Amino acid sequence: MAGAAPVQDAGRDSTRELVSVVIPLWNARDYVRATVESALRQTYRPIEVLVIDDGSTDGSRETIEDLIRSGDVRYVRQTNGGVSSARNRGIQEARGRYLAFLDSDDIWGAEKLERQVCALTEAKASACYCGFQTLNEATSATMDYASAYAYRDGWIAASFLGYSSWCWICTLVVERQLVMGHSLRFTPGWSRGEDIEFVAKVFMLTPVACVPQTLATYRIRGGSLSDFNSTSHLIGEVAMWERLIDWIGENRDSIPAAYDVHRLRRMISGFDIPYAVAASMYRFQKAGRRADQELRGIVRQYGRLLLGIRAVNGRRSLRLMLLLARLAGAWVLGRMSLGR
Repeated sequence: MAGAAPVQDAGRDSTRELVSVVIPLWNARDYVRATVESALRQTYRPIEVLVIDDGSTDGSRETIEDLIRSGDVRYVRQTNGGVSSARNRGIQEARGRYLAFLDSDDIWGAEKLERQVCALTEAKASACYCGFQTLNEATSATMDYASAYAYRDGWIAASFLGYSSWCWICTLVVERQLVMGHSLRFTPGWSRGEDIEFVAKVFMLTPVACVPQTLATYRIRGGSLSDFNSTSHLIGEVAMWERLIDWIGENRDSIPAAYDVHRLRRMISGFDIPYAVAASMYRFQKAGRRADQELRGIVRQYGRLLLGIRAVNGRRSLRLMLLLARLAGAWVLGRMSLGR
């Protein structure tokens, strides 16, 4: 993790606000112990660590049984309903002022919560994110957030939608009152893009604090990359963006005046959905795969958006146009027999 000036251990200061750490668990026997320990090693206190077991069948519980028995972990088991269901159960079970999410195969640096709660207090914000690194399990290669995105704070929803800043769900700390007050939940039954949808909604409702340091590690496990190249991934991503457009329209009165709701919706329809389609086409081409009938149908449906992109917002449009140039240069449309 990227270093910074040491933060003093807060001990068990009863005057400080409780942070509820929500860990959805499903068949992560080889990883969950290290994940839970990284939460328990936080210098910030008080915390509660909630493990929501979404019907694991691989003996995951046995690896943290001693932590459950000691009371360090609150363990809740439910019938398998998917990661969104598990996170939503954690939101309901949480008792803290703040919610923090941690997937069962990822890791936090020890000072993550300390620094983020401090940033929230100083900024008088209701949400905070920090930097992270990815770790490719197969190659041991890492990539730092700062190499691809910019750190920003304040009203940053447009920056998030434009991919110039990014918040991975396991770097988010958010006031539970904001989540409950606006009935924010992860969309049940979805496991692709549901975290992006949740973060985007949070960012549209509050100014955001930022800790510009690498304080978490996102593990890329075997199989995840091939899934990322699937048609079902694209279908899920497009559906997520369309749900978000609908949510903005339904909640326009709750979105602060700092945002133009029409512009937010145009960004999604005119950038995020076309980018998702173009990026999926590019990944298929790079992997040497041919499009199946479902993907061809999606591209036909949204192809007109790809052709109608305007250079209206600097880097945001540049990202998409560069991707489209790659596609055109590789003659992807012809190779994949997409038709017109």
